[in-house]
Amino acid sequence: MADPSQKPAPAVEDGWSVVLDDLLTGRGQAEGDLLPGGQLVVADESGEEVFRAALARHWRQDPGEPGLVWIRPLPAAGRYQGLPAFDPAIARRRALTVSTAQIVDGSVVLRLSTGQQARIEPAVGKELETLADWDDWWTTLPETLQAELDSLTTDT
Repeated sequence: MADPSQKPAPAVEDGWSVVLDDLLTGRGQAEGDLLPGGQLVVADESGEEVFRAALARHWRQDPGEPGLVWIRPLPAAGRYQGLPAFDPAIARRRALTVSTAQIVDGSVVLRLSTGQQARIEPAVGKELETLADWDDWWTTLPETLQAELDSLTTDT
């Protein structure tokens, strides 16, 4: 008999995690093909968009729960001494509980346990500008803080 406390593994299309990694880190499918980075677009059950944000260039799948994916949505940057600045307490990691994952037109589409659909796609417009600000801000951080944020294991 199956253990009812165990969550079922998500139904996933092969290669979705590679495409997700490529989207967030800015690697394209062809040699030398660079992408701008990724954005998250979440739609409710009716298909209406309920959330949109640039995503930091890191993610991780929880080793204990294959259906749990950690990401970092980025709010718009503030400014400090003329440079973009983010508050790690506001740009916190978020968990997506994934029921299915598939590749659609070069994007990763995740059906969430809430019934919502999360699409991770190349960043454009305001989200692309936010990601560029994040990249600039990231270079000002000490390596220890970069590693802590990159691990997505704690909220700093």
